[in-house]
Amino acid sequence: MTVTGRYDNDQLCLAVLDTGPGFDTTEPDTVLRRGSGISDLYARLRDYFGPATDLTLLPQGVLWCAPLAPGSLPDDAPEAQTAPSSPSVE
Repeated sequence: MTVTGRYDNDQLCLAVLDTGPGFDTTEPDTVLRRGSGISDLYARLRDYFGPATDLTLLPQGVLWCAPLAPGSLPDDAPEAQTAPSSPSVE
């Protein structure tokens, strides 16, 4: 399992990737609506971060992005960094 993250333009994005069987990405809305752990996670993220949060199913994981209010990170937070190059994260 690999977790990468980036903060850029007041948006936090985290990618969680693994080598498991993956998701059926041809019908992502079905996966996000049915009673799976992914749909529960998506509902909780939307409850906490609001409707602007986004969860994208990738063949081998998920990419989650949510806007953060300017100044919501501590002053000593690292500068914005791009996650390691991966077609599923860019």
